[in-house]
This record gives sequence, structure tokens and C-alpha cells, in this order.
Amino acid sequence: MKSAHDAVHAHAQACAAGPVSAEEAVAALLNRLGDFDRVLLSGRRWTTPPVSTATLAQELGVAAATLSRNLPRADRRLGELLNDPLHGTVCEYATRLADHLGPLVPDDLMAATLRGMRVDPAGSTARFLLYLAGPYRPHQSGWIENAGIGGHEHVRTVVDDVFAQTPAPTLEVLRDQLGRAGMTEEAVWAFLRSQQWLRRFGDVYVKWNPGSTADMAEAVLSAMAEPMTSAAIHAGIGTDTVSVHTVEDVLRNHRRFRRASRCSWALAAWGLDEYTSIAAAIDSTIDRLGGQAPGPDIVSDVLARFPDVAESSVWTFLRTLAFVNDNGSYRRRREDDAFGEVSPLSRIRGAFHNGYDEVRYALPVDSQVLRGSAIRLPAAVAHAAGVQPGERKVFANPHGDISVLWQLSSAGGALVSSIRAQAIEAGARPGDTLVLALDPDQVRIICIPAHVAGVPRLKALLGRRVRNPAAALATSLECSPNRVEATLRARGDDDLADLCGRR
Repeated sequence: MKSAHDAVHAHAQACAAGPVSAEEAVAALLNRLGDFDRVLLSGRRWTTPPVSTATLAQELGVAAATLSRNLPRADRRLGELLNDPLHGTVCEYATRLADHLGPLVPDDLMAATLRGMRVDPAGSTARFLLYLAGPYRPHQSGWIENAGIGGHEHVRTVVDDVFAQTPAPTLEVLRDQLGRAGMTEEAVWAFLRSQQWLRRFGDVYVKWNPGSTADMAEAVLSAMAEPMTSAAIHAGIGTDTVSVHTVEDVLRNHRRFRRASRCSWALAAWGLDEYTSIAAAIDSTIDRLGGQAPGPDIVSDVLARFPDVAESSVWTFLRTLAFVNDNGSYRRRREDDAFGEVSPLSRIRGAFHNGYDEVRYALPVDSQVLRGSAIRLPAAVAHAAGVQPGERKVFANPHGDISVLWQLSSAGGALVSSIRAQAIEAGARPGDTLVLALDPDQVRIICIPAHVAGVPRLKALLGRRVRNPAAALATSLECSPNRVEATLRARGDDDLADLCGRR
């Protein structure tokens, strides 16, 4: 009964005394601790970092074991004083401080809050109140956290939960959720500015990983929320961070990205129609329109889905062998659909027959040939060499097999695989001419140096002896001698036409 009476009396005295400052309230509480307990608790509880047991024992002039035995007793004594109504004001100050600081706060805002309570941020009262309020401990340079609730981890969990809902939350959403977690608006702003793993684009934030080009590209697309060109994505990442070629490689090779049109990219998670080629776009459009549709309808649909595709390109591919035109209405080609006639070889510049089996085609040597790029082969040459539309044929060569692919959707004939190795072996240089001599099973490659002209050049082109240029060419072009010059000029072989016209 006496203890209860004393508590009531103490509370009445505290109320009668009127408001006291935080410094006064804390001093009154700590003065009721013995000197030993006050030094022990200060060193081990609210000094950051705690004073080592050895140092503190030396300061108090006791053995380290004495400190270990007395620390629990001192903690209990402090707890009793905090529960004493006489010192309720101290708990109120600590609660107010915790409300103002929240789970995580910059050092400068913490100091400003303490000064607003007329407490010296560097003094012992500040250290004691920060201990009671949290305890608050330094987390990283410039920040303190409420260690009692794992302040930083708590904030990070809140942010991760927001990003789990959307990859690009707005500032308003983040501010609202962090505010609900107890952070002040000033602390929220400071936090968002200080986090290197976050990056702001306009009014949204995305997770940022400078160590991964794929992650950065995904973040930029998430922030913009619309398809972008590789150049725009590169600019969003930062032109000094990675090269545009690196960005393009990542976009092509990571499953999280999908080509949205000829020039733009999207995230696969968006579920947009994937652009692979104009021919494929026409395929899917015909399917969408019931399997057959008028040409203008197909073109309009493709352009609506892939607006950076040229209308002329759609028409060009629509007229390839992959599709059949039935009085202006187009459908996919079926296996039983016949192919139209192929232009005769005599109309193709640089193309010649040599006997019954061999087809020869003159190819200028340029940087693409020497780099190893695929080479266009006119449809008439491919057809004469035994390659049919929709087929791939492999021709043997001592320096590596060479394949010819004639895709139905090709607007420019067939493609020859790289002949770089063969060109190097033949000693080809820019300006020279390579002759592809194709028979049913193999291909020979002959180099004609740029300085070789006249009959010697014609002999290398045709692959046999030449006594009369016009007669030899008439055999290779399968036309009459009097038509040779006109035929050559019509297809652009003017140098050979001039050779035939000499008397």
C-alpha cells in the first residue's frame, strides 16, 4: 500500500511542477541512478558504439566480471524508474521522438528533430532518448535506423512490396506506402534520392542495376511503358554507360524482350504481338482475317500493328512466292499451288550457262563478301542451279560447303551462305570478281583480278576457250549471235557487249 501511495504522490508532484524540458526530465531520472549504474548503462546501452567491457571496467575500477553481473540489475533499475509516474515525461519525449524519426532517418533530420525538442544532438540526453525511442543506431553513412524494429530492413521490405505490384511505381505510391510505414515526408525524399539501386524517370521509379545491361534496358522500358527503339533505350540507360551495340545484342538475345515492330522493342511480359519479319506479320494478319483477304485490308492491318513498317515493303512481301494472289485477294501458299515461271538466266547480269550442268555467276568482291555476309543470288540463278523455291541446297567446296537458301518469302531471290573462306583462299581483293561455278553437287570459286579485261576476262567468266566472243556468249546465253549484244546491254553487261561489237 505504501508503494502505491508513494507512486500516486510522486505523480501528483510531477503534475504540480508543470512542464519540464527534455533535458530536465532526463537529468531528473538519471540522477536517481547511482553513479556506478549510470556510468555502466551509459557505456553499454546508449553510447554508440558501446564502450568495451575492458575499458569500462578500467574506468570504474572494477573487474570485467563485476560489470557482467551488475548490468542486468542496472537494467531492471532503469526499468523501474521509467515505470515511475514521476518520470512519465521522459517516456513521452521518447515516444514523440520515435514518431518524428520513424524507422529510418538521415542524420541531419534526426539532429533537426532533437534541436526542435531543445536537445543538443551531441549531448548525453540525446543519446539516452535515442536509446529509449528505438534504440536508434547508425545504419550506414548519414543514416540511423530504429534497430528495435529493424528500421532499414522494414523500409526495404515496404519498397520491395511496392515493386512486387508494379515494376515502375509512381512517386506518389512510394511516398504513400513509406509514409504508412512511419517515414516522414522529408525522410522519404532523402531515402529515394540516396538509393543507388533506384532510378527516377519522370514521375516513376524503377530498380536500377548498373552491372546488367539487360536489367537496365528492362527498367527503361518499364519506366516508359511503351515500345522503344534500341537507340532510345540506349539513351535512357545513358550513352556513357554501355554502347548501343551492347544494348542491341541484349535486346536480341534475352527472352524478356520482344520486338514490337521493325524498329522498336517491348517487354515480353506486356504480351504484345511479336514482330519477326514483314512476311510473318502478313501471315498472322491473313490468319486474323479468316485465311484470305483483299490486299489493302492486309496492308492496313499490318501497318496498324507495326506502324514503322513501310507500306511499300508490305506490298513487296505480299507479292512474294509465300502468298497467292487470287484476283486481288491473298492467302498463304499451299503445297499444291504451282509456282510461276522464273525469268530466264539470260536476263541476269553476270549469269551464264556452261554446258548442260554448270551455271556460272559473276559476283563483284566488296566488303560484305570479305566480311562473310550472306549474298543475294538471283532467283533465275538459283533455279538454274537446281534450287527450288522453299528449298535449301548444299554445294560441296574444298574450303567448306556452301548452302543456297531460297525462302518463299524472299523478295530478292535466294541467299548464298558466307564465301569468305573461299574468297580469301582465292586471294580476292575489293574490285576483283568471283565466279561461282555451280553444278548439281558442288561449287567452284574462281577469282578474276580487277586488272584482267577483254577476252581473258570473258574466258574466265564462261569457263572455256573463247575464239569468237559473240559466238561463245551466244552459247552461254542460249540465244542467237545477232541477239547477244542487245541481250548483254539489257541486263547491264555493257563491257561484254562492247567486246562483241568490236570488229
